[in-house]
Order: sequence, then C-alpha cells, then structure tokens
Amino acid sequence: MASVIYNCFHWIGYHCIQYLLQEGKAVVGIDKIDTQVKELLYMNVGRNSNFQHFNSGEDRENHSQQSDEDQRLYIYNDMIEICPNGRTSNRLCVELPQLYGEWMDIQADTYEDFRDWVVKSQAVYVEDFISEIFKYVSDGDVFRLNDQRFSRGETDKGHLENVWHTYQKFRGEVDNFTL
Repeated sequence: MASVIYNCFHWIGYHCIQYLLQEGKAVVGIDKIDTQVKELLYMNVGRNSNFQHFNSGEDRENHSQQSDEDQRLYIYNDMIEICPNGRTSNRLCVELPQLYGEWMDIQADTYEDFRDWVVKSQAVYVEDFISEIFKYVSDGDVFRLNDQRFSRGETDKGHLENVWHTYQKFRGEVDNFTL
C-alpha cells in the first residue's frame, strides 16, 4: 500500500511527503513540475527509493502498479482531502488551520513581521499538524479528525528562525536557479 499525494509539491504536500518517507512508507507524488520551486522540491526527494513521481494521475495509471488499498491525499490551500484505503466514498476533508513552515511563501518583509503574523494568527507549525493528521490516518481513525481542533502550542523560536532562514535561502536559490 502506498500513499498517493496529489499536489505533492505544494509546500504542505511536500511536508506530507517528507513525513511519510521518514516513516519508511511508499509515497507516490502526483504533480506537474512546471516551476523552479517544484523542481527544487523534487530534487530533495526524487532519489529516495520509496518515492515515485508522476506528472498526472493518468501517467501513474499508465506506468505504475496501483492498489485499491492505496490511501490518497489531495492537498489544497485551505484543506486536505483524505481518502483512506483508496475509497472516495469515505473521504474526509480536513480544513487547514493557519500553518507556517519551511517552503511556504512568506508574505512578510522582515523576520519580526513574520513572527508577529505567526503569533497574531495563532499559526500551527506544519510538521506538528502533519504528524497529528497522520497519527489518525495510521490508526485507521481518520474520521475522528472531524472532532479534532488544531491549536498552536508554544511558539518555538527555533522553528520560526529555521522557517525564515529557509525562506531567505530558498528565495535566493530560486532567483539564481536555471534549468
């Protein structure tokens, strides 16, 4: 059984990929690599033997073995749609709280502005959110997510600084990146 992630190079989808690969799971990513950002993210996971990438669901159907048990996750800007065991009839849409994390597009000019936005919006660190989501998915208890309210814990200065540093470095790499 694999986890199939649609929009896998969305910044939240990318965190899903990383989480699952660190857990030793097989991951199939579906997303067209049509930007420099997606190319950079692909380069970070593309060599992992547990990861397969396809530009579309149709490409996957034509070139990869599938299972009816594959769980599917669809990543959107405001929610994650989870189809456990490949069943769209049992899908669950989880509304996203405000999230922050590496690879996000930060709408702030300074670290202080970014930190203030995180605190004011009560944003949740994306990796904390993702690990909570997959705890329910792996327990087979995905529908309990309906009752879960995600709240921000203590703002971790280390996370904030790492996110800001990654954003600054990432922007520099994209600006200088050529295909």
